[in-house]
Amino acid sequence: MNDQHLYNSRIISSFVEFLNAVRPEVDIQNLLSRSGILPYEVEDEGHWLTQKQVDDFHDALIKVTNDPSLFREAGRYMLHSRSVQSLRQFIVGFITPVQAYKMLGKITSYISRGSTFKATAINRNKVEIVTAPMEGVKLKPYQCENSMGAFEAVSGLFSRRLPVIDHPDCIHRGDDCCRYILSWEEPAYSRWRRRRNYMAVISIAATGISALVLSPGQIAATALVLAGLVAASAFYALYLEKRDLNEKVENQGDAASRLLDQITIGYNNSLMVQEIGQAVSSILDVNKLLRFIMETLEKRLKFDRAMIMMANHDRTRLTYMIGYGYSPEMENHLRETQFRLDNPRARGPFVVAFKQQNPFLVDNIKDMEGEVSQRSLEFIKLFRVNSFICVPIVYEGKSEGILAVDNYSTVRPHSQSEVSLLMGIAQQIAISINNARSLQQVMEREECFRALSENSPDIIYTIDSSGEITYINPAAEDILGYSREEITGKNLAEFADPVDVNSFDRLFHRVSRERDTIKNVEVTLRAKNGRERLFYMSGAPNLNARGEMTGIVGTLKDFSDQRQLERQLQPAARMNAIGRLTGGISHDFNNVLQAITAY
Repeated sequence: MNDQHLYNSRIISSFVEFLNAVRPEVDIQNLLSRSGILPYEVEDEGHWLTQKQVDDFHDALIKVTNDPSLFREAGRYMLHSRSVQSLRQFIVGFITPVQAYKMLGKITSYISRGSTFKATAINRNKVEIVTAPMEGVKLKPYQCENSMGAFEAVSGLFSRRLPVIDHPDCIHRGDDCCRYILSWEEPAYSRWRRRRNYMAVISIAATGISALVLSPGQIAATALVLAGLVAASAFYALYLEKRDLNEKVENQGDAASRLLDQITIGYNNSLMVQEIGQAVSSILDVNKLLRFIMETLEKRLKFDRAMIMMANHDRTRLTYMIGYGYSPEMENHLRETQFRLDNPRARGPFVVAFKQQNPFLVDNIKDMEGEVSQRSLEFIKLFRVNSFICVPIVYEGKSEGILAVDNYSTVRPHSQSEVSLLMGIAQQIAISINNARSLQQVMEREECFRALSENSPDIIYTIDSSGEITYINPAAEDILGYSREEITGKNLAEFADPVDVNSFDRLFHRVSRERDTIKNVEVTLRAKNGRERLFYMSGAPNLNARGEMTGIVGTLKDFSDQRQLERQLQPAARMNAIGRLTGGISHDFNNVLQAITAY
């Protein structure tokens, strides 16, 4: 299970916040690097980490701090961190801690897929929690400590004091599950409410007893004092309750604000994907498409600049195509800069992303100083880049270019969601560019075909999958006498004798269904003037750019005049043959006569 994604990144994100607050000397970047966790993965609330990654994070943190207690402390801090504000809002929506703990199974499913959780109420301020690992998952002791801290934090949202926790059963001591017993003090306002109720009952009883021994004036004074105490207790309980309520509302307000921001971002991203998707299907000019994509990215994404670079024809360098946010001077510099793809030592982020077909994300340019060439660093400093994302544009396993976005006026962390979004956009760009190129190739082939066919002495035709003629060249009008309009849209067999229709059908099925190619098949077609014309017919499957058959393309070579000439020459040829034969017989006959006369 080490390679399965079991733990939401919010767990590590809250750890990072906790360490920044209590252990600022810890190098977070180094810690994440040694754990195989990327910074943008931590920022992405939709990303999940593997058991190995969280184990490596534990090992790296222990090696740096040598303090195992940090994991329980981090668990207590978790529900106060920025990364789980939405979960905290969900928890504080319950009236009592018992109700919150009962929903623990649903709550924990948002941050862990490695364990099951079940909470049972023992009384109004005591619960039992039972956890068990999912099949195949091996939990570690530090995770047990972290869970106890998180359980304590749930109660801490309702009270200023942490609960008392007992851990009688543990899987790390050989038990089948982990069992925790948590008890806590009631909120102060609940205790004061109870005191108010007790005081009210006592005051009523005291007033009744005083009526037996005190004067009316003393009774009134006593009742007034007791009523004042009850009222003071009630007001104080109300004050404490409002104070706690204000804290909850404030916490919920922060979480709601962040949730609204996430909804807005998600809405903008959805609109962007929809707009680009529509453009991909309708814009087949590469330059127009790239221009539209840039305009959409500028409108929908929170990046200062963006650009698209494509590989040149021989794939030796990346060429700047289009962008936004750059001055004309910067664009000229981008066009003139050589991003060499044929240099095996090139370490620039654009070239690396193109060759390795992996996204390249940098939250802080200072982190790159030892990883890229001096030339790349100078280029980055020239453009005053603070952070950027670069993703490859890949079509069917082949890199075509890169899409890069960056910030220079602000410094903010990027997330895996942004990388995934840009990867999806890059894929759409790749598909659309390929479609545009395929269309261009088809148009070029059609133009070449048309140029050849318009000047050909033979009839050139195309037939669709239903057998109707979709194109025929001018030679048809010269040979058959029909205009192109009279032929287009009809079946070729309509111009043949009725007895030959089946032959044409067989030829059509042979090419269209069996994808066979026919050559120099003799056929007869009737011209507009009623004369029969003889043709050598050829035909082959007509395929589109995707290799799909759309019909038949072929030629009709007229040899009617040649056949007629042959027929005209045949009688003369026979007479010559007879003359040669009879001349030989006469010659032989004379020889015989001469021989007889000699005797």
